[in-house]
This record gives sequence, C-alpha cells and structure tokens, in this order.
Amino acid sequence: MIRKVLRVLLLSAGAVLSLLSLLTLFASAYWLFDMFTHFIWQYALGLSVCLITGAFVFRDKRNLLLFTPAFLLCLFYLLPFWLPANTASTRSEQTTLNVTSINVYVNNTNEHKLLEFLASGQPDVLFLSEVSPELLARIQGRFPDAYPFVLDASSRGTFGLAFLSRYPFMQAERVALDDRRRQVLRVQIQVGESAVQLIGLHPLPPLGARWAAHRNAELAKVATLVSSTYNTTPTVVMGDFNAAPWSAPLRSFTQQTKLGFASAGYGIFPTWFLGTRLLSAPIDHVLVSADMPVTAYRVGANVGSDHFPVTATLLLP
Repeated sequence: MIRKVLRVLLLSAGAVLSLLSLLTLFASAYWLFDMFTHFIWQYALGLSVCLITGAFVFRDKRNLLLFTPAFLLCLFYLLPFWLPANTASTRSEQTTLNVTSINVYVNNTNEHKLLEFLASGQPDVLFLSEVSPELLARIQGRFPDAYPFVLDASSRGTFGLAFLSRYPFMQAERVALDDRRRQVLRVQIQVGESAVQLIGLHPLPPLGARWAAHRNAELAKVATLVSSTYNTTPTVVMGDFNAAPWSAPLRSFTQQTKLGFASAGYGIFPTWFLGTRLLSAPIDHVLVSADMPVTAYRVGANVGSDHFPVTATLLLP
C-alpha cells in the first residue's frame, strides 16, 4: 500500500514538473509561462530524482517515457552555461576589467556584510541597484580611494541606482525609460587603450501581467540603446534583470544586442532567493560583447540582500 502511494506521488510530482518545464516553451505567449523559466534548475533536479527513483526503486520504465522529454528540455537550457564559451586565459600584454553588480536590497539590515564583501575584493567598476543616498555615502566614505568616480542616481525605495568606478568617466548619463522615474545608467570609461561602455539596469519585477509588460518594454528599450552603439564600443550590460536567461524578453534582448552571458562556461547559479535556496532563480547577470572574453566569473557571498553579487573579469580588446 505504501509503495503504491509513493509511486502515485512520484508520478504526480513528475507530471507537474514536466508540465511546468514544457510550458516554458510558450514563454513568449503569456507572462505566467515566462515566470516558469526562472526555476529550470529546480525542474531538472526534481525530474532527475523522479527518473532515478522510477527506474531503480519502482523499476517502471514508463517513467522514462513520461519524464525524459521535459528533463532533456531542462538540460538543453542548462548545459550551454556549463560548456566552454567566450572564456579565455589572461595574457600578460592585455588588460582586464573586473566588474560587479549587486542588488543591495532596499530593506537590507546587514550592511556590514556588503561592506565586508567590497573590502575583500574591490572591483574596478561596481553597479548598485536599490541603493539609497545614505548607503551610497557610507560606501564612498569607506572606500574613498577605490571609487573616486560616481554616477549617482540613488534614491529611497527600489529605484536607486549607482555606478562607482576607479576609472574616470569619459561619458556618464542617466537614460530615462518612461515618465515614472524609470531609468538606466550608461557610462563610458577608458582602460588603457580600450574604451568600454557599461550600462546598468534594474527593470521592474514581473509581478503580474502589467509589471511583466513594463519589464519587457524596459528590456526592449535598453536593447535598442545597446544596438545603436554596439558596433563602435565594446559593451557591458549588468544588473538585476528580473529575468532568467531563458525568459522570452531576455532571449530577445541577447538576440538583438548580440551580447553573451559572462556566466557561459562557468555554470549557472541562482542569484536571488525567497527565503530558501529552493525558491531561487538566476536573474542577476553580466552581459558582454563577443570581443571581450571572460577570464573569470563568480556569484558572490551573502551581502545581507535577497540577491547575491555577480562578478566578471573581462579581457579587453
């Protein structure tokens, strides 16, 4: 009896996971289906458990037929991030640029963790989202020599943004996205003989059809902004995208801009969590031009936020 109940639970779990996985194929059709793309690694993990348990515990080959298509779809999504792509070894004659993006979280009560993280390894360029004027001032006060150049769009609430850099800005601007204080930051720096454009963004989270549409529109506008300068300046786009790599608007973004994920070849790891790692998703990204190979990429430690930092080291052309 117990064995029968367990088998029913296994089939039910596998069926649900398979359905959620397959619905991601229709992410562009409906915002809720697009939300399902955030949890691909959970589907893959759950389906692997169902397949192994079904095959070796219940010895039921029908599980393989039922769950394998969805499991293979998940692998199709995940494997490109574990296969070598746009990676390179640093050569002594070339210059590297180290960039970090952190959503510091508007209700962060453990700012000392953020300051400790920055003290342990200060990037050349730091992009912050959900940053308040007070927190930005504390970071500048703690690291006055590391970041002498700042593009400050900090604010109270979730709209605050800031770029901090050890290199001077050749250009720096706030680019308005709409009339609701939505904006992205764009700077251009000179590193040795290389000019690099960096764009920092934090689109709205897809909490419902209306906000999902706003997020998609913001990503589309940034894609147009990138496309207008891509052929002339190597580009980095970084921030909390509120979209997984397999999300329909982010796939459109990478197709239009021809930017690649810095994490490709280094693995895909959740960067945002809702209380537990089981409810987590990779939504913080660094996207780079093809002419800037990635020599290192990592997801950082807990900084008191509901997001983890993402850091990439780029080899400049």
